[in-house]
Amino acid sequence: AASDVYKRQMLAAPKVDLSPLVARFATRRDMVVDALGDVTDLVVPEGAFYAFPRVRGIASSLEFVKGVLAEENVGLAPGYTFGPGNEEHFRLCYAQSHERLREALHRVVRYIDRLPA
Repeated sequence: AASDVYKRQMLAAPKVDLSPLVARFATRRDMVVDALGDVTDLVVPEGAFYAFPRVRGIASSLEFVKGVLAEENVGLAPGYTFGPGNEEHFRLCYAQSHERLREALHRVVRYIDRLPA
């Protein structure tokens, strides 16, 4: 069967050490937690390269991400697209270079700091 052929090919494939890649993403995750942990409610992401912070008090995640894009030139995904109850959230991908991620986080925090209390 085709699945048996696939299994044999996978077992015969060279093994790849992914630990350097995992370490890079862990470092980037830590950058996100360090930057956003004080200005958002953030559960530390595990196993992916996305964060889903909550900004208490925003009425529309879509308007929030539009504002960040317009004023800070950083693209984020609005939380409402990930299901009900996520209107105060946004999604950020941290599969970026350290420099690009650091700058994006700086801009997002700067935007959040300007929001009315």
